[in-house]
Amino acid sequence: MTIENIKQLMDDFDISALLPDIMTLINWIIQISRIALFAVPVVLLGLGMYYFLIAPKEANYTAGYRCYWGMGSPDAWRYTQKLAGILWTLAGLTMIVGVVLLNATFPAMEPTDVMWKAVSCLALQGMIVLALRLVVYVTVMLHFDRKGNRRLTWSQMFRG
Repeated sequence: MTIENIKQLMDDFDISALLPDIMTLINWIIQISRIALFAVPVVLLGLGMYYFLIAPKEANYTAGYRCYWGMGSPDAWRYTQKLAGILWTLAGLTMIVGVVLLNATFPAMEPTDVMWKAVSCLALQGMIVLALRLVVYVTVMLHFDRKGNRRLTWSQMFRG
């Protein structure tokens, strides 16, 4: 190869030919957004079913839904697992339906709108998960003391 051949090759070389088409990139981003939106609901559904159906029968530090008041006794532990299982499963199913409906609107939207909608939906999913954790924690705290004994109900407190 001579210098003239190399110059000819470099003149004919177009670096943009190596890059994918911009629409291909946008379609990849939209597909990644769709997959990301399904990640949180599927994980919630899976964990909820795990807590409800096959969580360990006794408190431990490796598996199951752990919170301070829920680890005091086997009764508190089972209550916590069932409550978290029901709430997380219902939230996962509800979010899946919402994401399916949201995904149905994506073809009519501009790509940047799709990405912003996906980001806002992911933020909302995160807030819902935090709210669910708070609901489980407070509910268990209201039903059990720190040693895992059931608290008195309002009617028991005022009865005698």
